[in-house]
Amino acid sequence: MFFSENFLQQWNPIIKAGCVIHDVLSDFLVRYLKQVKIILLMLAHLSLIGFLFPQFGRSFGNFAQNLLLVILLVSPLSKLFRMKLLYQLMSLRRELGIWFAYMAIVHSLSYILNPEWFGTFIALFLSQPLSMMPRYLFGVLALILTLPLLITSNTLSLTILKGNWKKLHWLVYPLFAFMLLHIFLPRRLGIGNDIFGFLQASLAFGAYVLLKMLAKNNFLTPLREVNEYVAQRYVEYRSSSV
Repeated sequence: MFFSENFLQQWNPIIKAGCVIHDVLSDFLVRYLKQVKIILLMLAHLSLIGFLFPQFGRSFGNFAQNLLLVILLVSPLSKLFRMKLLYQLMSLRRELGIWFAYMAIVHSLSYILNPEWFGTFIALFLSQPLSMMPRYLFGVLALILTLPLLITSNTLSLTILKGNWKKLHWLVYPLFAFMLLHIFLPRRLGIGNDIFGFLQASLAFGAYVLLKMLAKNNFLTPLREVNEYVAQRYVEYRSSSV
């Protein structure tokens, strides 16, 4: 064993607290899943009011980034840890995806509709898009990929597209890559800064790929041992609470 039994037992109080929180949230979603979906969609549509507050454009972008991370992480994490709550959260990905798209659009247009920013960073490069500063170019590309995902985030599109719907929504992965480049590339040009930004984005995307691999085959012994130990403690917790 990588971890000793004594070491793992030290975490029992925290694991038990996590089991309690997990079951409370899981039971809440079982009872109110439909209402939660409605609330998420209401919040998504209300976020469009952000057009009236362009000064908060960056905050909308940060929130959109966090939503996309949640959407992408919940699937591999649910397969890796096999927690009921994570599987339940997967059923909220459509609503979270719509919210993400609205927030990303508000974030982007808060800059594009700003005459000063548009004149400095966009207008001069309309005839030569690839000459745009890389940070903003990848942001525009991420926005472009967001639109078809938003338009097809409904049951009708799923029915019409059938198997092609899933293929189309693979666009979320290049979208994620472009978002990371948009985040990590510097605002100031410079070969050294650009290389460091690309390296950070590559490491972040590589970490996600590693997580996807672990979700299919957990080959990390320490993580597998912790996962099994927590699962055992959860079974004991459920048995004692019946």
